[in-house]
Amino acid sequence: MTKKYDPSQLPLRAHTKFLEQGRQVQFASNRNDFEKLSKQFRVKGISLLTHLSSIYFPSSFPYDFTHLIFENVIKNLVLLWTGKFKGLDEGNGSYELAPKVWEAIGATTAASGSSIPLAFGA
Repeated sequence: MTKKYDPSQLPLRAHTKFLEQGRQVQFASNRNDFEKLSKQFRVKGISLLTHLSSIYFPSSFPYDFTHLIFENVIKNLVLLWTGKFKGLDEGNGSYELAPKVWEAIGATTAASGSSIPLAFGA
């Protein structure tokens, strides 16, 4: 059965619990346990950053919209717009962009780098 959560009362991860879960994953007795625990806890082990006293997991790493909402969305949109998304053809719509359009998008994106504030991305 899938757990249901009240969005206004989500459980918070604590620093010590985060580290303990990382230890359980990293020191799992076999590959199967490692895979199971890493999926359960959503960590792959103990981060090297734990050696820095100024880092407090997980509050030192705030959530960002890109990773919470847009994970894989841009990749899948590009695949869709180039006609390479999961073997789908163009169908009834006209959403595939011509190669010249992609060239223009690439050139415009590259040229915009110097005018976008660093706070908005690399």
